[in-house]
Amino acid sequence: MKKIFLISYNLDGVTAGPSVRFQRYAPLFMEQGYRLTFITKWHDPALPPKESKEHYEVRRIRSNSKYLKHTLFIFKALCSVCFMRQLPEALLTFSCNTFQLWIMPLIKLRGIKLIFISTMDFSTRFTWEGNTFNKVKVNINKILYRFLYLNVYAIVASTAKLAESFGVFHLPEDKIKIIHNGVNTDNFYPVLPEQKRELRRTLQLPQDGKIILYVGLKTERKGILDLYEAWKLYSKSSPADVLVLVGNEKPDANTSEFNHTWEKTKKDIKEKSLKIILRDNTPDIAQYFQCADLFVFLSHKEGMPNVLLEAMASGLPIITTDFQGFSDDYGIHGKDIIVVERDTNAISNQIKQVLNKEPLYQLLSHNAVQKIKNNTFRNSVRAYIQLIKS
Repeated sequence: MKKIFLISYNLDGVTAGPSVRFQRYAPLFMEQGYRLTFITKWHDPALPPKESKEHYEVRRIRSNSKYLKHTLFIFKALCSVCFMRQLPEALLTFSCNTFQLWIMPLIKLRGIKLIFISTMDFSTRFTWEGNTFNKVKVNINKILYRFLYLNVYAIVASTAKLAESFGVFHLPEDKIKIIHNGVNTDNFYPVLPEQKRELRRTLQLPQDGKIILYVGLKTERKGILDLYEAWKLYSKSSPADVLVLVGNEKPDANTSEFNHTWEKTKKDIKEKSLKIILRDNTPDIAQYFQCADLFVFLSHKEGMPNVLLEAMASGLPIITTDFQGFSDDYGIHGKDIIVVERDTNAISNQIKQVLNKEPLYQLLSHNAVQKIKNNTFRNSVRAYIQLIKS
């Protein structure tokens, strides 16, 4: 069995994101004769340094620096691979910054295929405002990153928009590959009305009214408070409908001001009749998509979030913001997806319009399923293997 290594700072206990996606890809990689090995930070001392799962391996390494924690972990992980006797077919990483230039000569010398998987649009990092010093600093950064990216084997972006963000580095066209994220269409698919009712009973959700769904971290970046404010307006005219928020909290990803407001919001949800149901993340998340009527996603910044693909595969109309990193790969506004301004009234009105106009609802639902047909796990894995073999 051939080896593919993947560096991910967070793996243990993570319930969403790129590392989870590759865990889901792992069985299909094995079908093609490749076994994934995740190299991750040893966060939990109760876990072993090496672990063999059914479809992949895990190697945990210590990295306890007080400063540059993430950067130094990546550097240490790269070093650990460089000094292995038997090298993998490829080394994938979700993070690659200019500090790693120190190890690039050894990576090249050992013939390691280092593939950087870009998960976010970071083009704004290379814009400048203010004095000449800031301009010089940004330009130096551009030069260093261009040199870094020229020396990796390939850069993978999940959408055309993310690929375009590398334009500032003037890289060769063949350096950047677009590989769309995959969705497991065996788990995420539309269900019949009677199945939807049964799923609501299983999940202890209301049988009456529409269910508007959000799935993701309950954090500042995800726009959860914007959705809350829009819902308060919407529910006044549609008291039978319910907003279901599924996902874990992550206080350390937020400002203290947001955390304070969110605690107050949760108290209001509990004490007032707002028809909002809070649920933690669950392995059975597909059931929530299948019993819902509409998916709303008001994030500020994303790459190609799994939840949008899962909602589309489940046949849910989607209302989303034009977040940083948004791409036409998701579809055309008004035909495949609804893109709304980050405005409380606009969001509330758009929810009403989609749910109350049956032709629009059916159009969005049908087109979402059709749009996602090629974004399967199998197609994504096949594209990665072709890249590694090339």
